[in-house]
Amino acid sequence: DHCKTNDVIVLPNDKNAIMASDLAAQESSKNVSIINTKSIPEGLASMMSYNNELDINANISNLENYTIDMNFGSISLASRTGIMDSIKYKEGEYIVVIKGKILFAETSLMEAVSKTISHMVPDSDSLITLYWGEHNKEKINEIESKLIEQFNSIDMEFQYGGQSNIEAWVVIE
Repeated sequence: DHCKTNDVIVLPNDKNAIMASDLAAQESSKNVSIINTKSIPEGLASMMSYNNELDINANISNLENYTIDMNFGSISLASRTGIMDSIKYKEGEYIVVIKGKILFAETSLMEAVSKTISHMVPDSDSLITLYWGEHNKEKINEIESKLIEQFNSIDMEFQYGGQSNIEAWVVIE
């Protein structure tokens, strides 16, 4: 309510924060719109479609539409052994989730990222962006070099995301 504008757009960037965002919007005296982004990559991608020249309704439509066809996956480190979506994984393995489903688990971060990109089937004119979590920089530099070599016909970007619960986000645009 302390914003100078009457129109506010909220990007929760976490499926668990959407309901809380909706409740906060109901309590606000502002005109609050929630774009149901479930991840940092979705939020960043939708923000790219924001245009100061457009009115609030056109911008909301752009932000919502931009996330519909997002192609992204997350890689997390398993904190325990388990099974989900018929995929068995062990504590310490890297779990790959695409479109809300665990697809596979790998013992190395390099293999998990490589298989994630291959599974997502990027075109040669695609842009692959990796948002790294909190990692050892030397390890990440080595992985980046190997990925550039492996996917040499595709543009790649590497960004520090800083997330503590996700080892990496893989986004293909």
